[in-house]
Parts: sequence; C-alpha cells; structure tokens
Amino acid sequence: MKITPIVILLFFLFSCQYKQIKTKKRGIYLWKVQQEISSIDTTFFVNNKIENFYIRFFDVGLDKYQEPFPKAPLNFKGGLPFKSKIIPVIYIENKVLKNIKKNEVVLLSKNIWNKVESINQDFFKNNKIQEIQIDCDWTESTKNNLFLLLQYIKKEKPETQLSATIRLYQIKYQNKAGVPPVDKGVLMYYNMGNFKNEKEKNSILNNQIGQQYISNNTKYPLPLDLALPIYSWTLWSRNNEFKEILYKINASNINEITFLSKEKNNRYKINKDTVFQEKYFRYGDVLKLENPILEEILKAKEVCKPIINKNNLEIIIFSYSPNNSIYINEKDFSSIYN
Repeated sequence: MKITPIVILLFFLFSCQYKQIKTKKRGIYLWKVQQEISSIDTTFFVNNKIENFYIRFFDVGLDKYQEPFPKAPLNFKGGLPFKSKIIPVIYIENKVLKNIKKNEVVLLSKNIWNKVESINQDFFKNNKIQEIQIDCDWTESTKNNLFLLLQYIKKEKPETQLSATIRLYQIKYQNKAGVPPVDKGVLMYYNMGNFKNEKEKNSILNNQIGQQYISNNTKYPLPLDLALPIYSWTLWSRNNEFKEILYKINASNINEITFLSKEKNNRYKINKDTVFQEKYFRYGDVLKLENPILEEILKAKEVCKPIINKNNLEIIIFSYSPNNSIYINEKDFSSIYN
C-alpha cells in the first residue's frame, strides 16, 4: 500500500481524536449520615464499577449561640470495595456565612479539616484524602464569605483537590453568583422545579427547565463533572395545598401501600383515614410520586454537554440507597455512566 500525504494526515487526525477520549469515572453519593453498607450493596458497587464515593461527613450549622458547629456527623457501618476513593462532602448551611468575620472564617476552615480527618480516621483508616468537596447553595450576599472560606480550606491542605457543588442558576447567573475558587465543580442537575406547584411535571428532573439555564453557547470557567438523580419521593397535598415531602414513600414501595388508589399522572388518592409512618392521612388526600425515568436522565447528559468536562468527565449519581437501586437496575446504571 502506498502511503500518501492524505493517508498520513487522516491517521494523524484520528490519532489526535482518540487521544482526546478519556475514561469516564463513575461516582456515587452516599448522602445519609446513618450509613449501613451490606455485602449486597458492595456487590452492587463492584458490578457497576463504582470508583469514587462522595460521602456526606457532616453539615455545618449554627448552635444556640449562633456559632458554627458540625451537625449530623456520619455514622458508617460496613465496607466499600477495595481501593475505593472516598471523597468527604461537607454541607454548609447558608446562614453560617451571613455574618461570619474573617478571623472566624480562618478558624472554621481549620475546624472543618479537623472534623474531616477525625471522621476519616474513625471509619476509613486506610483512606488517604485526595479530594474534599464543599456543598453550599450560596447566594449573592454570602458568596464572598464562602469563597474566602474555600481559599482557607485549600490553604490548609494545598495538595488536596478542592471541589464545590454548582447549581443551575449559578451557571446562568455566574456574574452575580460568582465562580468559587476551587479546582473543579460538580453540576447538581436535579431539584430544579417548584415541588409546591401542582402543575409541575417533575420537580426532581425537568429537562425543559434545564434548557432554560444551559444553551449551546453556555460556558463556565471551571471543569465540571455531572451529578444526576436516581432518587424518588412523594409530594403530599390536602385540598390542593401542599403539605410535605414524603421521603419514605417512593417508587420502591408506593404500589404496595393498601390505602392508596392509583390515579393518572403518578397521582395516588388516600382511600381511607389512616395513620402510616407516624403521619395522619385523611380520605381524599393526594400523593404525587416523582422519580426520574431513564430516558430523561440520558437526555440530561445531552442538555449538559456544552459545559461538562469533556476530556475526563465523571458522572456521579445522587444518591445511592438500597431502595433507589431497586427501581434502577444495573443495566440502567451502566447506560447512565456510559
């Protein structure tokens, strides 16, 4: 075969394209602070080749003296697959940042690291912390204090990667919201609708809303990984007024509850007065099931393509529990990650 300049050029171009394709990482959030991982869960993680576990270590709230303190620290039982990468996630309540002073920010950054290392030592002794993630739904009024806190957290351990969660409105209105001083972000592509609005189709995942925040021209100055939802909940209303989100009634068990009559559009009507899970339901109350279907989850990846990390994307599923894994099987998990 004669090697022509055109053949050489085509070979070069295809080689470059091939080199640009990076292996996608598979991550998962473990968000419950009371975690008990069974051998069944571990097998599920192995079968789905989950590499990174984003584990909520604790929240930062305010105590009765209006001082920052760690809330809901992790209690972890069981084990994760060998060589798993564990990323501590710390949720910071927005009210913590409203009136905090600079010297208090410095102290808070040190206290956060001390608590992270203490929990890591208690439950994951062999885990070397390579990354820490801060989750905070900051506002324009709190961004400066949050960004200062992030700088000091990074300064404490400069060799450790620092990531932050990013919401859709922080993408669209980044001039107002600001861009956090971190190594990378994770776009939390869920909880985007108004769950109190009866006309809302699905407040957990609604790609029509997502497309209002992301277009083909959207750019973001940080490399972004993508968090996609697999959880489900039920919205409880009475006389057309929203009452409460029910987390324990979801896609895994709602069809087994005998006092519910299934209506259309994922609605269920209470067919008799009853007490269930320490809640009093009245005849005529309505439950609306919300859970993202696979088709919409896959479409979400297409919506987010313009801004996600194209060279080394990590998809992180929010969040794993045995109940969630029941209605999304391993084949579906694989298609989400792929």
